[in-house]
Amino acid sequence: MTWLEIRPRDVWLFRDGKPFSAGEDHSAHSMFPPTPLTVQGALRQKISESLGVSLWQYKNASKGKTSTNEAEQAVAFIGKHGDMSDFGKFNMCGPFVGLRTNSSTIPLFPVPADLFKHSKTHDFRLSRPGQSLSSDMGEDFSFPEVIEDFENLPGYWMTGDTFKAYLGNSVPDSSKFTEEGAYQDALTAYQAGKHIWHSQLVYQNDNRFGVSTNALTSFREEGQLYQVQFVRPQSGIGLLVSVNDEIPTYLLEGTMTIGGEQRQAKVEKVENVALPAHPESISGQFKVIFLTPTYFDDGWQPKDGDWSEVFGGHEVTLKSVVLYRPLKIGGWSNANNRARAMHNYVAPGSVYYFQTDATFQPLEAITQVPNKINVKALGFGQYAIGQW
Repeated sequence: MTWLEIRPRDVWLFRDGKPFSAGEDHSAHSMFPPTPLTVQGALRQKISESLGVSLWQYKNASKGKTSTNEAEQAVAFIGKHGDMSDFGKFNMCGPFVGLRTNSSTIPLFPVPADLFKHSKTHDFRLSRPGQSLSSDMGEDFSFPEVIEDFENLPGYWMTGDTFKAYLGNSVPDSSKFTEEGAYQDALTAYQAGKHIWHSQLVYQNDNRFGVSTNALTSFREEGQLYQVQFVRPQSGIGLLVSVNDEIPTYLLEGTMTIGGEQRQAKVEKVENVALPAHPESISGQFKVIFLTPTYFDDGWQPKDGDWSEVFGGHEVTLKSVVLYRPLKIGGWSNANNRARAMHNYVAPGSVYYFQTDATFQPLEAITQVPNKINVKALGFGQYAIGQW
């Protein structure tokens, strides 16, 4: 896999799943990082543009009509237009948030949902599955341990090194935490030895206002004031994505557009980006921490709680879970010119505690498939394995 860093050249607009239609709502919100759906669309478009293929040529080649060699190459690299079940040779992992320092680019991860911080002392503790209770989840399911005066940290980020230590059951030192406003940005905080920050050190929201105009008269329409929220990544912040080596790097590097309003970004190859490695095999007790959004048929779990379906047929029992608020992901289908069905996805940072009597190798991704979209090829369901 080749690691790419996508750096902002402008503010970015990555819409959340909330509808935003003129006259029906007046506020559009952004999310950061964007979903894999957004990033794959930008990268596949970049590949096609680098080959010099127009959308018309690409559509014709996808339908088997007369086209150019370059257009047929584009179909081989990125799949057919409008077919979300087959992306050709294209396969990606991410996006993750990256912080460029003087010497390297380090990945950042959402603070896991089972890592709790004291409201005053900033001491950290790991929540564990509590006592088993009788519920519709069965007699053997435990709710997360509640720790007085401690709370988890949605909207906070930690460095890759701190995250790797957490996977080994290590609790961060309180000196690594910094409150909002203590530093200008994540890079400054990192250079000061801080490794856990609020999202405001990673990116800022940039609200902009406008008024809808009548397409025929070009006059402003009364009552059509709207607000659009962009994101402005802080100094050194970008997106990290790995793409399989079958896609030549020269087709991906350079300037591209991404997200709403086709904002500018620069793509560069980076070296020595290391995600937490999976163990050679899984057995006994383990926990899964999701790093990218994950889809399950029943929202936060597979249908009827049958985890063997997503663990390659191996019997695995869910013992407890700590979830962040789900992400609503749908997106827009250019091929069909309409919105895709929206689904709840498990948010990155959510933690699942499992137990198994089997021994098996870790899977490439843990996710199910919504609307016949090959989400595994797009980076959904990426995860890390930890101890508990």
